[in-house]
Amino acid sequence: MSVSDRVLRSVDWQSVQVLRGSGPELAEALSRFIGCDNPDEMADLWWGLEGVMFAQGTIYGAAEPAVDVLLAALVDGRPEAATAWIVELLRMVLVGVSPDDPSLQLRCRARAARGTWLLATLAIRLDGTDREAVLEVLGLIDQAVADSVRSALT
Repeated sequence: MSVSDRVLRSVDWQSVQVLRGSGPELAEALSRFIGCDNPDEMADLWWGLEGVMFAQGTIYGAAEPAVDVLLAALVDGRPEAATAWIVELLRMVLVGVSPDDPSLQLRCRARAARGTWLLATLAIRLDGTDREAVLEVLGLIDQAVADSVRSALT
């Protein structure tokens, strides 16, 4: 069983807030998304997440445990195309806000900060737009580290 599967299974998805559907349905959609290797399929699977844990710049409670699942999926060593989708989903969560729970964004970013050096390593390994996307996510959680990585790459 992968790290992301273990993290996903450790969450009480029944108790998380989603925009529509249920937490367990979101967990299933998230599992399919992070387990997919085909970028075209991931684009389709994206819609099982958007409008459920985030929508139009708003995040919902399910985004918080999803951060851990997404970081764990990066630990699992996904193919580059899948990694790009996972990083983009992480970015959407970290830039989102919650009118109902103003501290949710900070809690999501605090969880993401646990993966600071994982993201730094990923930024070094990738190139081009994939690298820039990781550096953007890294900058949302620790700009100094993002700047240091960027500097080391030039």
